[in-house]
Amino acid sequence: MRMDRYFFRCAVGLSLAIGTAGCSAGHGGSQAGTGETGTVSVALTGTAASGTPYHLANAVFEITNFATGLDTVISSDDPVLKVDLPPSIFPFDYNIALQDGWTLNAVNPDGSETPATATLLQNFISFTIKSQRTTPVVFPFQAGSEVVTMGNGTASVTIAVDDTLIDDFEDGDGLLPPISGRNGSWFVFNDGSGTQTPGPGDPIVPQVVDTSANFVFHMTGTDFAPMGVPLPDGTSSFGAGVGANLKYGPSGTVPYDASKYAGINFTFTTNSAPNLLLNVAFAIQTSATTPVENGGTCTAGCFDGFGFSGTVPPGQFSFTGGFTWDQLFQQGFGTPATFDPATIMSIQWVVGYINFGQPASADDFDFTLDDVAFQASFLSGSSSTGPRGGPGMQGGGSVDAGPRPLLEGGPVAGRRSWPSR
Repeated sequence: MRMDRYFFRCAVGLSLAIGTAGCSAGHGGSQAGTGETGTVSVALTGTAASGTPYHLANAVFEITNFATGLDTVISSDDPVLKVDLPPSIFPFDYNIALQDGWTLNAVNPDGSETPATATLLQNFISFTIKSQRTTPVVFPFQAGSEVVTMGNGTASVTIAVDDTLIDDFEDGDGLLPPISGRNGSWFVFNDGSGTQTPGPGDPIVPQVVDTSANFVFHMTGTDFAPMGVPLPDGTSSFGAGVGANLKYGPSGTVPYDASKYAGINFTFTTNSAPNLLLNVAFAIQTSATTPVENGGTCTAGCFDGFGFSGTVPPGQFSFTGGFTWDQLFQQGFGTPATFDPATIMSIQWVVGYINFGQPASADDFDFTLDDVAFQASFLSGSSSTGPRGGPGMQGGGSVDAGPRPLLEGGPVAGRRSWPSR
């Protein structure tokens, strides 16, 4: 599903700096031709929630007024752009549009600028100007905010870059978008008991699987042993999974600092065999749960990541939701550790059937993943997030994220389950 790389939300507040005394605006605004003017001040810089400053370069705005015939184009690469305008005659008689050719640049510590990927989602916005008032106009690119005041005219400018997106797969490849220091990639893995598509070593190519025409990660599995069955190599079966390493260094995977975020959101769908229970486990591996040979610090009882494990009903199922960091727990089969979002190594989803004694030939599944993103820190503690006390993000239901083994082996009374969206 489409989630734009950056949603650069430019809430441009437009108001008047009146040059003559004693003027007033009625319900429709002041009359044109009185000599009254107002100053529109548009800031072109802002800071993301991550602390990264951004600059909207090559910005050209066209402002028109259908009542007066005004048509003016303003542009600047200065931090603040200003223009004088007369008051509105009718409500919403002004229109502002950002012209093609703009670039959103991340400002580096040395003052240099690096172009970022951004998409303008809405343009050609109507607004009204009234005396001594601020009119917020929102250009959706993505979000934070700052208010810039210039004299008697106020421009409320939200130039906030939401850098929470991990991947929405719309770029059509197995690499993470290069956002906020992330340069990782997707991978798949399984227990060796069945056939996974794509399989380990295969390229990760997002697919269109429904009428939305959106790209998603798509994985299928056939003939996997039910969870907990002893395997020839001495391990136990768990099924198949997909994961993403968030950041690479010169020698491999390195910790990614996600402490500026509040949690994580995602969407997944399953299509599973009738009369059987499919289990989906989500886990975040940190340095403390990742083996030393994989870039972590764990020396024993590794891969007991922080997450949630639960069943989904047979047939088709979908979940859209999220977890705040304090709602993620180790599952209890490995060395105890403390969750530290500053040391995230990978995020993983594992799919496997609960063991009811069925043959492996019955254990076919279809799994898709989409819209994986961190939660912005300002959402932390709000009622819109949270598997524990209310609906998950973007429509997900409530789930109990308390400790439970990630890879359970047999039917267990009171088993946790994922809520449908």
